[in-house]
Amino acid sequence: SIAPFLLRLSTRDVEEPSTPVNSTRRNQFWLVSLGGICGSAVVFWVCRSETHFLGDGYQILKNLSDNVSSQIVWKYSAEYLQWLIFKLINGHSLTQARLAIQIVSIVSGIATIAVVLWSARKLGYSLLSSWILVLGLLSSGVSLMFFGYIETYPPLIFALTLVCLAGVL
Repeated sequence: SIAPFLLRLSTRDVEEPSTPVNSTRRNQFWLVSLGGICGSAVVFWVCRSETHFLGDGYQILKNLSDNVSSQIVWKYSAEYLQWLIFKLINGHSLTQARLAIQIVSIVSGIATIAVVLWSARKLGYSLLSSWILVLGLLSSGVSLMFFGYIETYPPLIFALTLVCLAGVL
């Protein structure tokens, strides 16, 4: 699925014409988008909640605080990310485990928005069209995963978005 992306990179002209207008528009796009990404991060953090998870969330919290893996192969990568953040914040309790999982969730959301914006820009979308694409994706319900969701799904959503966009590019 990454082959089209690599093919596009390898067949691209070495020197792309760069005019001050294109450079200014590119800078404006990323400056406004950075503001939007930061605004989204603040919304994800302020509106995070502990009520979006079901029974599995409690088990994930307990496993992380006890430094135990769930033994479910498809959860290893997400659990590893959560464990890394947990160790980074010197975690020992359920509260710190919850914070580590919420950080992974929120960062997954921020990364998803950034990747969608970058892909939209590579596809030639304008600033408005790029943000419409982001809002369309987030309004599908997937954004609930990025409000501190206590599960292993937020990194999965990011990875799926990345693979889908790599295929489109």
